[in-house]
Amino acid sequence: MFSWLSGFDVRNSVKVDKDGNQLLLLWQRQIQQFNNVSTEMAQAIVAEYPSPLALLSAYEHCGSKRECEMLLKNIVVRRGAGPLATSRKIGCELSRRMYLFLTSEDGGLILD
Repeated sequence: MFSWLSGFDVRNSVKVDKDGNQLLLLWQRQIQQFNNVSTEMAQAIVAEYPSPLALLSAYEHCGSKRECEMLLKNIVVRRGAGPLATSRKIGCELSRRMYLFLTSEDGGLILD
């Protein structure tokens, strides 16, 4: 019935228990499925919006579609530690793709 499941690699999967432990990590890993999204980028988004529902709720409070598309663009991503640490922002493109991913009703929409 689920022939595709036999080839599934569980080593990198996230196991969520009945109490919801590991949901933040699962959300982070979902975000990391987007092309060119690093662990640091996903962590920065999860720190601001700890669940898909929290992000959807924030979209509901935006005044326009454009505001929704740009909601995440100024989230700061920190890389490294100490004197060699750098930072950058999420940016417009990933912000737009996240919005489309969570709100589009077009199942054939290509995000990347």
